[in-house]
Amino acid sequence: MYLYKGQRPLQSFKALTASLGKTISLLSLGKDDGLHFTFQDGSRLRIFDRQETMFADKYMRTDDKLDEYLGAQLLGLEIKIGPSVRADSGVHDVAFLEVQTSKGVFTMSNHNEHSGCYAGLSICVEFEPED
Repeated sequence: MYLYKGQRPLQSFKALTASLGKTISLLSLGKDDGLHFTFQDGSRLRIFDRQETMFADKYMRTDDKLDEYLGAQLLGLEIKIGPSVRADSGVHDVAFLEVQTSKGVFTMSNHNEHSGCYAGLSICVEFEPED
C-alpha cells in the first residue's frame, strides 16, 4: 500500500501538504469511491485508489459519520495495511486510511476484491478542478 505510488508522487505530495491545516466545509464519499474534501477557501481534494483494473472490485467505505468533521482542520493522513483474506472466489485486500483532523480521526476502509492476480491498492491524493 502506498500513499504516493504511481506516476505522479510529487503531485500527490503537493496536494496533501497544500491542504494541511485547511478547514473542511464539505466532506463526502463520492460515487467514484473517492473521499472528497471541500475547504473553506474553495479548494477541493480527492483521495482515491488510482490502481485501475477491470478484473477487480475496488471500493471505499466508512462507518464514521463524516458530517461530524465539518469545520475541522485537516492535520494528516495515515495508511494502515489490513488483512488479505483468501476465499474460494479469490482474495480480498483491505487498507485503512486514517484521516487526522482537529476534531479527531476518522477511518476509511479501502477494499480490493480480486482473483489473486490483481492485488494491491494505490491510494492517491489530488486537487479537484474547479467547476
